[in-house]
Amino acid sequence: MYKRQKQSNIIELLDELNSNPKFMGGAIAVPYKETIAEWLNGRIIKEAKRIGAVNCLYRNENGELSGTNTDGEAAIKTFQEIYGSVKGKSVIILGCGGAGKAVAAYFSEAVADSGTVTIISRKESNQEYKQKIGSQWMNWSSIDEELKKCDVLINCTSIGFGEQENRSPLSDNQIARLKPNTVVFDVIYQPLETYLLKLSKKHNHHVVNGLAMNLEQAILAFQYNKKIDIQVVRKVMEGAK
Repeated sequence: MYKRQKQSNIIELLDELNSNPKFMGGAIAVPYKETIAEWLNGRIIKEAKRIGAVNCLYRNENGELSGTNTDGEAAIKTFQEIYGSVKGKSVIILGCGGAGKAVAAYFSEAVADSGTVTIISRKESNQEYKQKIGSQWMNWSSIDEELKKCDVLINCTSIGFGEQENRSPLSDNQIARLKPNTVVFDVIYQPLETYLLKLSKKHNHHVVNGLAMNLEQAILAFQYNKKIDIQVVRKVMEGAK
């Protein structure tokens, strides 16, 4: 009942915002990315349609609220700026919610034919998504052997954030299974060092938090307002970090 009430509230809010011309757009957080994509009823960019989730609202040229998804684009750009190409790499994505779908889509394209992206989740229904983006899917219960092959591990779950700040999606023993030079990327940026990253550093893995990705998401979102110079936005936001 509580979940249905929250769902109703967000739809009522969206209807109100859509009718208010002073509302120009904004960011969408967990757990509403997929719900809002459905509400937009097709008014989303091509990439977001494939992902099935949005994290950004903006007014289109007709003044209607529309949606895009900057999660995946920001994640791959952040990773490549630090570690270079992921072509040919074995990438594991933990979680298949809105962020997980977006990150998996962009990394699947970047690894090319010589690499693999494996989505790890508990929902059997997520197997349908793997076919849309050309990735692999595995149930969480079978993750241990897959970890041994991993070059890049990306946490797209909410484990490590908020009330779960003292938890990690993987145990210390599971992290020990990773190859020595594995990069562990947690899209969470509050806290900057999640429990997953602390455990990974203990095993001398390379680690990346979600702060740079979060900044890049915001910069990318401004490109949908044609009156704003993106490079100016980048300088202002980087100076405010």
